[in-house]
Amino acid sequence: MEIYAPLAHRLGLQRMSREMEDLAFKYTEPERYREIGAWLKRRQRENRPPLERFHKTLLKHLVKAGLRNVETDTRLKGIYSVYQKVVTRKKELEDIHDVLAIRIQLETVEDCYRALGVVHAGWRPLPGKIKDYIAFPKPNGYQSIHTTVFTGDGPIVEVQIRTHQMHNQAEYGLAAHIAYKERGRNVNDPFYSWFGQFFPAPKDEKIETEVLKQHPHVPHWLRSIINLQSFVTIQTDPTMHLKSDFFQNRMFIFEKGGEVIDLPIHATAIDFAYELDTERASHLHGAKVNGKLVPLDTELKNGDIVTLETRDSSHPTEKWLLYAKTILAKQHIQQYLKSKMGTPSGERGNTKRV
Repeated sequence: MEIYAPLAHRLGLQRMSREMEDLAFKYTEPERYREIGAWLKRRQRENRPPLERFHKTLLKHLVKAGLRNVETDTRLKGIYSVYQKVVTRKKELEDIHDVLAIRIQLETVEDCYRALGVVHAGWRPLPGKIKDYIAFPKPNGYQSIHTTVFTGDGPIVEVQIRTHQMHNQAEYGLAAHIAYKERGRNVNDPFYSWFGQFFPAPKDEKIETEVLKQHPHVPHWLRSIINLQSFVTIQTDPTMHLKSDFFQNRMFIFEKGGEVIDLPIHATAIDFAYELDTERASHLHGAKVNGKLVPLDTELKNGDIVTLETRDSSHPTEKWLLYAKTILAKQHIQQYLKSKMGTPSGERGNTKRV
């Protein structure tokens, strides 16, 4: 529950993650498991007729709009997922409405947005329940559009809209990504080039940096996993590292050029710099958040736009260890400080501008 299910989630293995969560919950909280399981079955039974009517009507609307190769299915949220909603929202089971979902799979991203228009044209959406994970994927690579609508005489239903490829990746993670590439595999396909060089991850940081430069299309969420693999051997307790950094709630931070970086909550400008480019981070001089100059220990917030300023004369200091929140940033800072111990002062500051 604390390691394997969250790890599966971060790798994009949604189906495996749900199964492990429910199985673990069955043994850790057997009474709650039975209570929520019985409630879900009752909700499903009571809402089956109106849900089927909504499902059929929705499919007709999509076809009428000219959308082709449409696949739809209904799903019930997992038992542990419902339990988390009860705990986090501090509500009773009867106050949880979005436990039923319809998934729509389409050919293209354009079709997904057209389908969203069809859904909202036919049914009123709940305010604040529209989430665009296609434009802004989750840190594990998950992509989909979520909206929750009133179905009239039926239950409140969550509608998830995605392409066929997005659906496969949501269910099976990196394995699906590989399988999708395998369909039209070419020996020169860059995917296989960087994949082969990263697993197992190179321990030489220079090699890793060079690989990243050669293959800029490597997903950022996968780079984070690679960094974890590279550093976790240094830690006396790898599980502590996973819990404190890798499995924390995440936020999206924007680089001025538009690149999106996901970081754990409470991360600072220093953490952002090391996630973006470890070489530039070693010369970090200042940072602007949403156009305003801020101290390097400023905690970032979801949606912030960060601009970094670097100088040749700037280098990590011991104070940076207090400002950094991520293991990646702390390890790079520690490595720099250790490398400079005993170095003649005249030799310092000769690093090239980046």
